[in-house]
Amino acid sequence: MNMAYNTERENLRYSEYGRIIYHYVQYLLSMEDRAKRSQAAKQVIEMMTNINPQFKNLEEYKQKLWDHLYIMSDFKLEVDSPYPLPDRARAEFKKPERLPYPKSKIKNRTFGKHLSRFIEKSKEEKDPEKIKGFSETAAYFMKLSYLNWNNESVTDESIRNDLKAMSDGTLNIGNEFNLDNVKAGGAYQQNYVKEKKKKNRNNRNFKGNNNGGGKKFFKKR
Repeated sequence: MNMAYNTERENLRYSEYGRIIYHYVQYLLSMEDRAKRSQAAKQVIEMMTNINPQFKNLEEYKQKLWDHLYIMSDFKLEVDSPYPLPDRARAEFKKPERLPYPKSKIKNRTFGKHLSRFIEKSKEEKDPEKIKGFSETAAYFMKLSYLNWNNESVTDESIRNDLKAMSDGTLNIGNEFNLDNVKAGGAYQQNYVKEKKKKNRNNRNFKGNNNGGGKKFFKKR
């Protein structure tokens, strides 16, 4: 007995329906009576809805199934369908055009592209008070971003230097400016830092218990 492998068979246009549906479609094409062929086509559609039964009552989904039935028959199926025959040109598979990869360079990827755009926009500002606000906002964001992606803490001096370098000296925060200062609007920042440190401390304790605590427990047992 010779076994037929799928690799030796004709490729399926819609593999999600399985080869059994494909054979049913071929059988529909062999039926001579149009009325019986149309009735059988409706039964095949009912079987195709078993893939996504939650959508079977959606009109758009029903039309999609009939379109697939026509396409699987290579547009040779002639039945009384509740929907028009799909456009062959639009149904033909075409390889989509390749999306262009963004080529813009980010000075510091830790803080993302939006901060770079924010800094470039701030360079257009001339009002000293607004520039100061831009500097403080950017500094807060940078510290939050750094702590979000790094378990270690970062000093305010490091943030000052990075901000100055990224903005080409346009944005600066003075040495007296404290990024953890609640009065300066850093209440959220301060709570975030506390939660971050607490989480890191709990992780270290968990690892320590797993490494040593478990052994002591089993030794006592």
